Amino acid sequence: MTLTPDSQPDDAYGWATNQAGHAMIGFGLALIVGPIAATLAYFVAWEVLYQMRRLGGGWRDSVADSLFVGAGALLAAFPAFAVHIYAGFVVMIVIGAGYRK
Repeated sequence: MTLTPDSQPDDAYGWATNQAGHAMIGFGLALIVGPIAATLAYFVAWEVLYQMRRLGGGWRDSVADSLFVGAGALLAAFPAFAVHIYAGFVVMIVIGAGYRK
């Protein structure tokens, strides 16, 4: 495992499992600080300050990762809507995986 930015351009399975990991991060953070704070904190602290500024990562990968963190955070905050949130997660996975060969 590396902490460098990578959008897995040729690996749909790798991309899907990577995004599932981001959702788990969001789930855990949301239990501590809530869904909005979890998603924003992750985006600013990790994606912007570390990956984009320090390692030269791109916006597209950072936004995608943060959307999945947000999906996990929503799942933790609103378990009554788990089916709907999970459906959105699956749609995002299918669309994103479709862009990888």
